Amino acid sequence: MNVETMPGSKEDTSIDTDCERIASRQAILSHLNASSKLCMALKSVGKLTHTVWLKVKY
Repeated sequence: MNVETMPGSKEDTSIDTDCERIASRQAILSHLNASSKLCMALKSVGKLTHTVWLKVKY
């Protein structure tokens, strides 16, 4: 997302690109946050099933 590739002068689009950059960064951060929470949940579920499986096995 380069400013050079956008049409018009940099002065006109600088505010818009800043807003877009902030919005996309927030979207990426919220996506990463959701992914990490999902990963943590999967890890805890994996540990739980692993311990249950060990108890059943032995």
